[in-house]
Amino acid sequence: MQKNVFVSSQVSMPKTHVLPDLSNTELSVTQHKNLTDLLISFSDVFSQHDQDYGRTSLVTHKIRTIDDTPISQRAYRTSPALKAEIHRQVEKLKAQDILEDSDSPWSSPVVMVRKKDNTYRFCVDYRKLNSVTITDAHPLPRIDDSLDALSGSQYFSTMDMSSGYWQVELDPNDRKKTAFTTGDGLYHFKVMPMGLKNSPPTFQRLMELVLRGLHWTKCVIYLDDIICMGKDFEDHMKNLTDILTRFREAGLKLNPAKCHFCEPSVTYMGHVVSKDGLSLDPAHSEKVRDWPTPKSATEVRAFLGLCSYYRRFVRDYAFKAQSLHRLTHKDVRFEWTDECSVAFQQLKDALTSPLIMAFPHFDQPFTLSTDASNIAIGAVLSQTQDGKERVVAYASHVLTSTERKWSTYDKELWAIVWSFRHFRHYLSNSPFTIVTDHKPLVGLRKLNFDIDPTGRRGRWAMELDPYEWVIIHKDGKSHTNADAMSRIPVDSSTTPTPLTQTVSIQTDDLPLTSQTDDFVGVNGTEIQPKVETQICLTECEIDDGLSESTVQMLCTSLGEEEKDITYYQKTDALLSQVSSWVENHKRPNLRQVKGKLRQLWWQVPRMVLKGGVLCRTAYSAPGKPQTYQVVIPDVLIQDTLHYLHGDPCSGHYSAERTLKRAQSLCFWPGMRSAIEQHCESCEACESRKKPVPQRRAPLQSISTVRPFQFVCTDITELPVTSCGNRYVLVVQDHFTKYVNAYPMVDQTAGTVARLLCDQYIPEHGVPEELFSDQGRQYESEILQDICKRLNICKKRTTPYHPRGNGMVERFNRTLKDQLAKVLFQSGGEWDQYLSAVVLSFNATPHSSTGYSPFFLAHGREPRLPAHMYLDSPSDGAVNTPQTYGSALVKRMETVFREVLNTSADQRLKREYYFNRYEKFRPFKVGDLVWMNDPTTQRKKLEPKWTGPYRVLTVDMAGIIYTVLNVRNVKAEPKVVHYERLKPYRSKWKEPALTATWDGQDKDERVQELKPFYTALSGSIPLSSGGLWVGEKEAPVLSSVPHVRRPSGRIVQVPHAVHMSYGYSY
Repeated sequence: MQKNVFVSSQVSMPKTHVLPDLSNTELSVTQHKNLTDLLISFSDVFSQHDQDYGRTSLVTHKIRTIDDTPISQRAYRTSPALKAEIHRQVEKLKAQDILEDSDSPWSSPVVMVRKKDNTYRFCVDYRKLNSVTITDAHPLPRIDDSLDALSGSQYFSTMDMSSGYWQVELDPNDRKKTAFTTGDGLYHFKVMPMGLKNSPPTFQRLMELVLRGLHWTKCVIYLDDIICMGKDFEDHMKNLTDILTRFREAGLKLNPAKCHFCEPSVTYMGHVVSKDGLSLDPAHSEKVRDWPTPKSATEVRAFLGLCSYYRRFVRDYAFKAQSLHRLTHKDVRFEWTDECSVAFQQLKDALTSPLIMAFPHFDQPFTLSTDASNIAIGAVLSQTQDGKERVVAYASHVLTSTERKWSTYDKELWAIVWSFRHFRHYLSNSPFTIVTDHKPLVGLRKLNFDIDPTGRRGRWAMELDPYEWVIIHKDGKSHTNADAMSRIPVDSSTTPTPLTQTVSIQTDDLPLTSQTDDFVGVNGTEIQPKVETQICLTECEIDDGLSESTVQMLCTSLGEEEKDITYYQKTDALLSQVSSWVENHKRPNLRQVKGKLRQLWWQVPRMVLKGGVLCRTAYSAPGKPQTYQVVIPDVLIQDTLHYLHGDPCSGHYSAERTLKRAQSLCFWPGMRSAIEQHCESCEACESRKKPVPQRRAPLQSISTVRPFQFVCTDITELPVTSCGNRYVLVVQDHFTKYVNAYPMVDQTAGTVARLLCDQYIPEHGVPEELFSDQGRQYESEILQDICKRLNICKKRTTPYHPRGNGMVERFNRTLKDQLAKVLFQSGGEWDQYLSAVVLSFNATPHSSTGYSPFFLAHGREPRLPAHMYLDSPSDGAVNTPQTYGSALVKRMETVFREVLNTSADQRLKREYYFNRYEKFRPFKVGDLVWMNDPTTQRKKLEPKWTGPYRVLTVDMAGIIYTVLNVRNVKAEPKVVHYERLKPYRSKWKEPALTATWDGQDKDERVQELKPFYTALSGSIPLSSGGLWVGEKEAPVLSSVPHVRRPSGRIVQVPHAVHMSYGYSY
C-alpha cells in the first residue's frame, strides 16, 4: 500500500513522543517493554498534539446530489460575541488546512452549539444539502457479528482515530457543496466534515480498505472504533504490528488518549469484552442503578428503551417487563403499583448484576433447548465450555391468535423451527442437539406425511432435515430454562423490533468526534445499531419454496393459518363435486343441479385445476398476465374476508376497492354481497367513518315572551392583550337579543360569577333562566349556589354540542369578525374596542325581531356618534315623565306583540329550511349505537367513534339520549345529543346483565326491575311519560335508582335534564 501522509506546513512536530498511557496494563516487565518499544517505533502514527491530523486520499468523499441546482441559505443571526467566536474558530480551521475561502453558489448556515463546559462547538447545518444527497448504501457491520468475532481472544487493544473524518479528503469537485456562510465570508471544507449524510459509509469503506485481509481475523472495525485481538501476547503483538503498519502506509493517525493496548478486558460498543465472555458496560449499569422511579408513561418508555437494548443479558425479559410495558399503552391510565415497583427493581438488578454470556465456539456443538406454552415459545442456545453449560443467547416469541389454536405437537414443533430460524447463523454450519419436553417430537425425522392434513409439519420437517442435529427428550421439571422463556404474556414487550433504528445521541458522545474536536454536523451521525431482541425476524424465515403465482401464494398464506385450501376444497360438499367435473371434463345436466351448486355449474367452463387447487380463470386487462382465482370453500370465507379487508397489508378500504382486489385473487358465489356486508359491519371502519348521510336532529328553537326571561352565556377566547385580557364573557338575552360582553384575564368560576353578580345583574336584574354549555365555570359549585339563592333556573346544552347554544355562538363569530375589521382599520388591541363593537351590535336592528336589541331593552334607540352629523330634528313635543312613561308602555306593548309574531315567523322559516331535507330516524331504547368522541379529533390515528353504547332512555322528541358503554364495565351512563350517535352495525355478543335492588333478595330484585332489564337487553320499547322505556316501565322506572353491571358494580341512571336541541335565536 502506498504511503500517503499529509503534514501541514504551518504545524511543527514536537520533539518528544506522545504515546498512549500504559500504566494500567496488567503485563509483565518484559511484555511491558516489548509493547512500549513497539509503540515508540510507530510514534508517527499517533497524534502528537491537538492539531496533528493525518490525511489520506486512498478514499475521497463524494457528495452525489439529485441534481446540480445549488442550495443557498442565509446566515443565522448571532450576537456580536458569537460572531467573534465564529471568526476565531474559522481562522483556526483555516490554519489547520481544514477550510479555505470559497466562491461557491452553495451555502449552508453556521450554528454554534454550547458544550458542557460552556464553550462553543462550531457546527454547520447541512440538512438541506443532505435532503438532496443520494444515499450511499455501503453497509455498516452488525455489532453482534463484531462481538462474536472476538471469541477465544485473551488480549484486546482498542484504537480510535484522531478526528477521523478530518483525515479523509473531500473530492475537489464536491468541496463547494460544503460551503457555509458566517455573515462576513464564505468558506468550504477541504476534508470530510461531520454532519454529511454519507460520512459514516465513506469512513467505513476507508477502514475496510486500509485493513483489508485483517478484518475479522486480527481486528474488527466499526467506523473509527478498531479493536485488535490476540489469542496470546505474541500473537497480539504481531497483529498490532500489522495494523499500525497499515495506518502508517495510509497516512492515518490515532488519538493516543483514546487508545488502550493489551488489556484483558476492554469496553467496546457499549459492552465489556474479556477472555471470559461478554458483559454489560459498568457505565450503563450505573445509569440503570441510579434511575429514578418513573412518574409518567414517557419516563417508562425511556427506561424500557435502555433495557431493551441489553435485553440479551436479561433472562425472561418480556415477562419481567410486562407490567411496565402495560403503562405505555395509550388506553391505560398511568398508575404505579407495587407490581410495577417489583418489575422496575428486577430489571435494574438484572442489568446491574455480573451476568456473563459466553462467546460461541463454532468448532464445538450447540444445544438448542425449546419449549412452548399456550401464549409463547421460548429457546435457550447454549454450549458446554470447560465442562460447564454456558448460555450463548435467549429468545422468545409470542404466539399469534391462530398459532394458539394449534395442537400441542404443532406448537412444540413450531418452537423448534422458529428457534432454528432465529439462530440459523449459529446452527447452519455446526452440529447441534435439540432438547424438548414433548416426547413425541423425538421421532421427528420419521414423521409420517400421510397423517399430516395441513402439510405444515411436513414442510417444517423438510426444512430441518438437511442440517446435522439430533433431538432428545427432557422431562418438564428439569427443562426449566426454555420453559421459563415460553411463559411470556401477550403485551407490547414482545412486538417485533426493527433490526435497525435511528437513535438520538448527544453531540459530545458522537463516536467519531474526539474531545478536542471543535466541529460536528448539526444533522449528526445516524447510528443504526442492531437492537438485540428476542423476536426479531430474520431473512431465513422467508419460505424459499414459495411460488410467485397467485394460487400458491394464497395457498401458503392461508396454509399458515391451519386452513389448507386443497384440503378444505376436497372436504367441501359442493367444491368436491365441481372439482370432479373439472377433472373429468364433464358436468351433469343443469336440470340435475339445484341450489348454490347451480351458480358453480355456470362457472365450470372457466375453472381449472392448478397444482390440485380448484381455480377460476380471471378476466385480465390487456397487457397483464393471466391470473387465476382460487375458489374458496365456505369454511374459509371468513378467513379470506379478513385477509382482504382487515389484515394490515390489505387495509380497511371500501367495499368496491376490496372487491377489485378480491377479483384478482379468489372467487366464491355471492362474493360481492359478502364483501359489502363484511365491510359495512367492520368495527374498525365504523369507528372512523362519518354516517352517510350525516345525521342531524330536527331544529327546535327556544321560545320566549319577555325580556331577560331566558339569558344565554358563553366564553370565547381572543389573543392576549397588554392588559392581560384573553377571554370575553358574553351574556345575551334571548328575547331582545341584547348583548353584554366583559373582557377577562382568566375564565375561572370566580371571575365569571363576579361579573354576573357585580355588573350584569345590577344592570338588567335577575334573569329567570340562565343557559350555558357544560364548561367548568358554569357547572362550578359557586355558580350553582348563586343560581339557587337568586332562584335562577340553570339549564345547559348536551356535551360537545355547541349548536344547542347557537344564538351566542353566532354572536361570537360576529364579534370576532367585527373586531378584526376594526383592528385592521385602526390598529391597537381588541379590548380597546370591545364596548364599541357591542354597542354597534345592540344598536343595529336584528333580523329575528326587526328591532334593535337596545330599543327592545330600553324602549328607545341609543344616541351614537353618528347622530352628531345625521341626527333628525325633534318634533318639538314636551313630555313629562308621566306622559312619556304612559306612551312608552303603549308603544312597547305594540312592539312586543310585533316581536313575538316576527320571531315566530322567523323560527318557523328556519325550522322549515333546516329540516326539509333531513331524514330523522330516532333510536329506540335497547339499540346499540356508536358515540362520537370529540376528544380524539386531534389525534389523527385515534378512532372517531367509541362504543358500542346501549340506549337506556330517550326524550319525547328523540333528541336527547342516555347511553351506557356496554364494552366497559366501569362506565357511567352519559347524556348525549342525537347528532353524536350513529347505528352500530358490527356484531356484538351481549354479556349477561343482572338487575339488582338494595335491601331485597335476588329473585325479588330481578322481578321488580324486569322491565328495565328488558329494555337494556334490546326489547321493542314503548312510549310513556316522555321517556322511551320497556314494557310496564312507568311505575317501575320512577323508583329505579340504579342497575348492576356484569361486574357487579352499581351505576346511577341520571334523571332527565332540560336540554336545547338546535339553533336558538
